[in-house]
Amino acid sequence: MKENPGMLRTFIEVTHEANARYAAGKSDMNVIAKDAEMKLGDMKETLGGFVFLNAADTKKSMESGGTLDGFLKGMGTPNGAVDTSFLPL
Repeated sequence: MKENPGMLRTFIEVTHEANARYAAGKSDMNVIAKDAEMKLGDMKETLGGFVFLNAADTKKSMESGGTLDGFLKGMGTPNGAVDTSFLPL
């Protein structure tokens, strides 16, 4: 993250854009299934169990008391180990 913050920022932006398209029902499911090398029905079932956060929800998850924050603390990650200051959140 420290070596390539611009690359990480771009990855996060593209991910949020893709998540927004999916949430709006505008994703090409056939392309996703093909890229994942899955049958369309299997891919839809798999994605149906996922939660795709928007930028605001991602930020909330990373803040103190959020889901990611709690996970990292549970894994013994020292406070301050994740620097989100440069992310587009």
